[in-house]
Amino acid sequence: MIDLRSVTRSGKPNQFLAAPENYLASETADMVPPVYSAAPDALMTRLRSHVEAEKAVSDIETAGHRLSYVATIPVFGFKDDVDVEVLPADGGSTLAVFSRSRVGYSDLGVNARRVKRLLEALKSGS
Repeated sequence: MIDLRSVTRSGKPNQFLAAPENYLASETADMVPPVYSAAPDALMTRLRSHVEAEKAVSDIETAGHRLSYVATIPVFGFKDDVDVEVLPADGGSTLAVFSRSRVGYSDLGVNARRVKRLLEALKSGS
């Protein structure tokens, strides 16, 4: 698991970072995630359930309100690393998410779509 607050990007377009404003020490997020009405513990439970239900996901690790996993791209078998941290926010919670490819230069938007899909999926029941 990595410390998302102090993450450093490679400069390649094969990664996507979502984080609340003023959360990151030195990077700029690609997007600011929504604030969910669920408490951090409840959102973490929903996050873990969502990730476990995804196809082609392995090596799920959790520690407190942090979760990391490996997402494998079907057909090609490329592996992407995903780290998520659930954070308290305005009476609810939000997330910091960093999804990145292990190899190559471009991911054709796969990591951005993955993060946006995750954020949207967590809205149900928030």
